[in-house]
Amino acid sequence: SDVYKRQPRGPEVIPGDYVVRVTLGEASSEQPLTVLPDPRTDVPMADRVAKFEASMEAARLNQRLTAAQTRLREVNEAIDRVLEAVEGLEGEDVQAVRTAGRDLRTALRDGVDFDDANGQRRGLFALQASWDAPTTLERLAMERMADALAEVEESLNAMLSGPVADFRARVRAAELDLFPDFDPVGR
Repeated sequence: SDVYKRQPRGPEVIPGDYVVRVTLGEASSEQPLTVLPDPRTDVPMADRVAKFEASMEAARLNQRLTAAQTRLREVNEAIDRVLEAVEGLEGEDVQAVRTAGRDLRTALRDGVDFDDANGQRRGLFALQASWDAPTTLERLAMERMADALAEVEESLNAMLSGPVADFRARVRAAELDLFPDFDPVGR
């Protein structure tokens, strides 16, 4: 059957007893469910648990990277909105905002480098290749991803608390309320 040929997406559920609960509005129903191990494989439970935990950690790392990328995109979009709003306006404050916005865009591009983290992200996909416990290389890829992600978060947060905050202050000094506050990223 084709069902057995397709590989699952995401981490495998650990065999065991579960309760499935479905809620729609005020109505709710629950039913016990027993998940059995795939009979085509002979993987010890400890290996399955280790793979599941590693897959969940990889998912958390991936979510953190996505959150950092989203925050950077939001900041750049906010800069664009400010620059569009001041287009055609005159004045010393407006010109300072325009220059600061362009400079900030360049600083963000040069100061927050996602290349290493994105490269390490690809290594995390290997976790889905088997049901066995994570290999030494898979664990190393997760460590490298965590390190690269920490660097991204650190550099992005430094930009948010420094140049981005300075730009926000300059925009507000020009009596423009167009640039929001941005929370830091990371844990």
